[in-house]
Amino acid sequence: MAHQRLHDDTIAENDRALSELAWAIEMSEGSFKLFLARCNYTRMRSQLLRQLQERCAVEIRTLAIAPTATTLYSEIREQLGSDRPQAV
Repeated sequence: MAHQRLHDDTIAENDRALSELAWAIEMSEGSFKLFLARCNYTRMRSQLLRQLQERCAVEIRTLAIAPTATTLYSEIREQLGSDRPQAV
């Protein structure tokens, strides 16, 4: 019973966080904002990202930053090249 409650609480918290993140991304369109989201579980991260993309009116492009990257800006710029997505 306690395990189910923890699971339900996690789902509700993830849902709230996704709604807040989608809102923040949409309100930031046209300006630079850095939002970092972290999820420790690959499967859950993929599921949450898919849900975020469904909720958000802005097209989101995902990048994987290598653990060996020393500067975030250079890594993002290198991966994007001349492409300028609405959100990354």
